[in-house]
Amino acid sequence: MKAFWDAVGPYVEVLLPTIVVALVFWYVMKAIFNADRREREAERKIEQESDARIEARAEQLRKEAAAAPSIPKYGEQNDFPGPEKN
Repeated sequence: MKAFWDAVGPYVEVLLPTIVVALVFWYVMKAIFNADRREREAERKIEQESDARIEARAEQLRKEAAAAPSIPKYGEQNDFPGPEKN
């Protein structure tokens, strides 16, 4: 067994640090990509909620505008005091 480790040991000593660094790099990149994905999902959710609030407010304003009295066009009969028409 000692002969095996004497033959393989130098290769393990050379390759092991590279493998460990590669695994750490992979783990860090995975964490970064997962964080980015979660952030994009959160932003998408916030944007959808904001769009829904804006649409609800716009619908409320459309209803208020439809219920409000209309402004008479120029020359139409109206109830505003002013000079009499001939």
